Amino acid sequence: MRQLVNAVERALVLCAGREIGVEDLPDSISRLQGDGEAVERRGQARIEEEGKDRNGVAGLRPLREEREELLQSFERDYLARLLRSTGGRVGQAALRAGITPRSLYDKLRRHGLRKEQFRPGR
Repeated sequence: MRQLVNAVERALVLCAGREIGVEDLPDSISRLQGDGEAVERRGQARIEEEGKDRNGVAGLRPLREEREELLQSFERDYLARLLRSTGGRVGQAALRAGITPRSLYDKLRRHGLRKEQFRPGR
């Protein structure tokens, strides 16, 4: 998890535009992209405008809130890609992610994901 947080924070600081793309992520993460379309559609972080003040400047939420939302979205997408790549096999997915199966189950529950969603034929 610490590596994930560091990678996202680094990408937030170094990305040239308003979106984090696969090219902004370290190779260790960008290799997990699966089909490029899914990453482009779901894996890019957007800084959302919440209206403009009288000077036309976008009002942003506090960094802590933006970071938490970004991390939650990234974690959910990562878990979905990971389970898709293992055919829903939690043991293999946990091994690839470097976490225990129990921890992976907790994360799946927190994100409303079920291993059955990622089994072949679904």
